[in-house]
Amino acid sequence: MYYTMAQKANKLLLKYNIINFPINTEIIEYIIENEGLEIEFTDSIKNAVIIDNAIYMNKPDNMRDYRSFIVHEYGHFTYQCGNIEYLPNKNKYEMEAQAFAAYFLMPIGIFEKHLELEENDYELSQDFGVTLELVKFRKNLTKALIDSGEYNLLVYSLYFRKDDLKNIIINNNTDEEIYKRII
Repeated sequence: MYYTMAQKANKLLLKYNIINFPINTEIIEYIIENEGLEIEFTDSIKNAVIIDNAIYMNKPDNMRDYRSFIVHEYGHFTYQCGNIEYLPNKNKYEMEAQAFAAYFLMPIGIFEKHLELEENDYELSQDFGVTLELVKFRKNLTKALIDSGEYNLLVYSLYFRKDDLKNIIINNNTDEEIYKRII
């Protein structure tokens, strides 16, 4: 499930050639609006709500919260058809949207390079302009990907064509079922 969110985040990052972090909030707003979702700020609601092609929300007090929150809501809109309030398994959808935000704001490969430099959570939060909570969530996602053997495939999928990737997987005796999931 989270693997798919990583793929979707990677695809969007590549589409808009995002290479600098933290991602400027104006760029995030441009991407979201260009992808068909309007952002409307209002003080009259407590929780964000998506109506038609617009998200109505309070503007968070700081850029870290805003950056994390708006990408999370975009994940709901794009990959879950908007509002999830009355859907069964609401928690599952919240975690998927959170995974999308974590992967988009702290991309596969780049985030892990920062971890290799032994940066602490506060430094990671500063580097990517996100909340400490999202950094901790992203670290758990990295661990899960590494434990499942899917981390390298996601990194490879950013840099290789499908045929090249299939050869890498087969030559490394990796499970072909994993290959089928990334295509």
